[in-house]
Amino acid sequence: MSRENVFVYGTLRRREYNHHWMESANGTFVGEDALLAKRVENFGLPAIIAEPKEEIHGELFSVPEDKMWRLDLLEGHPNFYRREKVPLQSGTEAWVYFLNR
Repeated sequence: MSRENVFVYGTLRRREYNHHWMESANGTFVGEDALLAKRVENFGLPAIIAEPKEEIHGELFSVPEDKMWRLDLLEGHPNFYRREKVPLQSGTEAWVYFLNR
């Protein structure tokens, strides 16, 4: 089974209230990482847009490819947030959920 890297910066992180969605997707914590983006707030929820303005710190998880739909469901992909594969500061490529403007 193929696995995908997923970078999370908000409520999917460990000890946050939506982390159970990551657990239900069989996500395995890999480590901490960061990317350059712009933090915005969307109806009180954390969001980022792909404008390299500031360093966004978060967590990297490995998720089975066939479980990605669970995270897409929570994030409203592709309508509310859109999932895009981008390089992180470590050089690792990962899926990141950006606010769909």
